[in-house]
Amino acid sequence: MMFRIALKNLVARPVSALLSWLLLSVSIGIISLLLLLQQKLDRSFAGFSRVDLVIGAKGSPLQLILSALYHLDAPTGNISLKEAERWMRHPFVSAAAPLAYGDNYQGYAIVGTDAGYLRLLAPADSNLVFPSGPGVLAGAAVARSLSLRPGDHFLGSHGSQEGGETHEAFPYTVEKILQPTGTATDNMLLTSIETVHAIHEHSGAESAHQEEDNEKITAVLLQLRNPMAKLQWPRRINEETTLQAAVPVIEINRLFSLLGIGIELAGALAFVIMLLAATSIFITLYQSLAERKYELALMRTLGFRPVSLLFLLLCEAMLLCVAACITGALLSRFLLWLLMKQAPPTYGAGNSSWPPLAWQELVLFALAILIGVMAALLPAIRAFYINISKTLSYERT
Repeated sequence: MMFRIALKNLVARPVSALLSWLLLSVSIGIISLLLLLQQKLDRSFAGFSRVDLVIGAKGSPLQLILSALYHLDAPTGNISLKEAERWMRHPFVSAAAPLAYGDNYQGYAIVGTDAGYLRLLAPADSNLVFPSGPGVLAGAAVARSLSLRPGDHFLGSHGSQEGGETHEAFPYTVEKILQPTGTATDNMLLTSIETVHAIHEHSGAESAHQEEDNEKITAVLLQLRNPMAKLQWPRRINEETTLQAAVPVIEINRLFSLLGIGIELAGALAFVIMLLAATSIFITLYQSLAERKYELALMRTLGFRPVSLLFLLLCEAMLLCVAACITGALLSRFLLWLLMKQAPPTYGAGNSSWPPLAWQELVLFALAILIGVMAALLPAIRAFYINISKTLSYERT
């Protein structure tokens, strides 16, 4: 009954109630979106925790990491497969995965690699037999997006973007659908390096030097078993060879340090908006208290105890906050869905489905409700101590 009365009181003041709800919803939505993005990034980066070193062409180390692991940038170039094998077959290496880029299917990258990739980045499928010939292993997200099933055939296009020359003479066959990993692997089509080389060797779009290019790959992912190699190899490779070695942990931490200021500013802005929403709730309830003194006094004469009036005003604040938490959570997920839809397929780090509530969001909702209740506390206490006889006699005069 008390919540029903509180709801009717809010409906009776639509402008002020809507303003408070809107401010609180926006602030919760922004903070919740930041939490979801952080959660998504953490899950994606955790999927590559087995990769200690990435070897590629000279250039930006961050670009090498973003292109080889996350497909968020163009590759730094090609490297010699023979030169890379020197490091891939070293006794200090416990797992290695060569990568050969160059084709796509409807915007999704077709990547040449081998079984080492599954051991490093898709452990749930590491026992699968890696395809030979024109077979592919389809990531969970790309398979769902393009409705791919084992046995389906498709034609790849040259280049990393849609619209390139289609390799009509070399259809791919989907052999398996990989388990979801929450990483860029979900948005990739994996095939053998030999298949990638064979297709481009006969492609009219390639140069006359293609036979030489067939001995080239884009990058190599390494997992090292020797701690000293993790420290010494990057400097050694960078100084003594034509290759570049980049450490994912170092480059991602550097990227986070660059993005951290913007994330903190966005979070601070959202918290300020939340405080403004709390102030709005306080002002709304405090001002309405003067208009409702007679109504509250009548309620006291009808048998409502002082604590009931206090609880009534707190209920109004709680209803506003709970409604804002629900709409804020929906807003954050809608914005995240928009971001995932706007990103190119190869940028996807996992699927675009709406994620469930995280425990950090539950803490955020509890904090928002607490702030709203604290804002309503002073008006509620004033209602608790309302003087019935004085208020009623004043209204009569």
